[in-house]
Amino acid sequence: MTTYEPLNKNPTNSGKNTNAGEVKLSRDFPITRESFETTELFPTVTKWYNLNANQKEANKHLSRLLVICNTLRVYPEDLTKGDPIDSLKQTMIKFKEVVDAGNIQHTHQNKVSTIPQSLLEYETGLKNFLSTEKYMPPTAKVFRNPKPNQYLIFLNDDEITKVFHILSQQKDRRFVIMATLQHEIFARIEALHAWTVDNVVIKNDTIDGVHYQYAEVKRFFEPKQHEYYDKIILDPRVLKIIKKLHEIQKGEPVVAKTEKRNWNINYNKILRNIYTQLGKTNDIDCMDKNKDAWYWWNRPTHALRKSGSAQALRRCGYDYSNVASMGWASDELLRKTYAQPKVLLEKSCEYCKPPEHEQENESFCSFAHYLAFQYNQRKPKKPTEDVEYLKARIRELEAKSV
Repeated sequence: MTTYEPLNKNPTNSGKNTNAGEVKLSRDFPITRESFETTELFPTVTKWYNLNANQKEANKHLSRLLVICNTLRVYPEDLTKGDPIDSLKQTMIKFKEVVDAGNIQHTHQNKVSTIPQSLLEYETGLKNFLSTEKYMPPTAKVFRNPKPNQYLIFLNDDEITKVFHILSQQKDRRFVIMATLQHEIFARIEALHAWTVDNVVIKNDTIDGVHYQYAEVKRFFEPKQHEYYDKIILDPRVLKIIKKLHEIQKGEPVVAKTEKRNWNINYNKILRNIYTQLGKTNDIDCMDKNKDAWYWWNRPTHALRKSGSAQALRRCGYDYSNVASMGWASDELLRKTYAQPKVLLEKSCEYCKPPEHEQENESFCSFAHYLAFQYNQRKPKKPTEDVEYLKARIRELEAKSV
């Protein structure tokens, strides 16, 4: 492996501010991100980076390559010497040995976990880099794709109430506003931050003589999927929030863009504390990626999206297609996450077919019956209502036949 004389021979200044606004660029290890992106120091990296039209993907690959170089103390141009397949295999095997020993050299701080759970992203970044110099067969591979972990993430009705109650006690009201909305429409937090609360339509309807109200959120944009979804707000408590929010916040996001980063840090911290209180996670299990506790701790806001999806399924008799159309890529993906045994398919409905015993989670056969139950003082409909409805329907049909 070639050894280079660093341009900056004073290691104490490598990549650090020497004067206000000045960053010292160097080939010293650990190489800084600023140095790695400098053409004069690393021309092969610049050439490779510029070939990728997808800037987000290019940044991700560059970050992974930088970690590999710093961890193994190897310059990127060294990796391109010799057969690319051999280089890929030897580099990744050595990288894995160092990572497993706990000696990975990250380039960022405040890490949740020092040791990555998977090396596939690093292998992909290295493979992409090597392919710019010499032909790399698409089938070249070192590590197999691991089977993705399946997490069963949901809050029961009582836990949902507790989460929102605790958040409502916070000084910043935006915490409870964002959490209730995210859970109700099961959106990603990035999508909520981009939303300007300007596409809300209040609807009124009647069923069995019960008048109810709900809200439609038209063409809600999910940046990650680059898709628009029509969402609904059914819970009267959340509807009250969205009505007021639509009046005072219309045309603007709930959290200003300039505040978003720090606000998210505090929001995630509060959610983690709440999940810990509920027994969903703890300081030990949150490090094990094979446990649900890991997800609650490391994906605190996304846990609300998943739990909200489970809640929506309970409200409509597990109509996967209906719920998926409001925010998931496919009903198949939703079904894999929240598959139900056949024995549970014959579900009760708090409104039209109440269970004999009180359940941990209320369930309904349709969104309409969920709303009817909420606006009927949370009482099931009377059996006589079915009879009266049938009589009225018969009279209506008889009148048409005359």
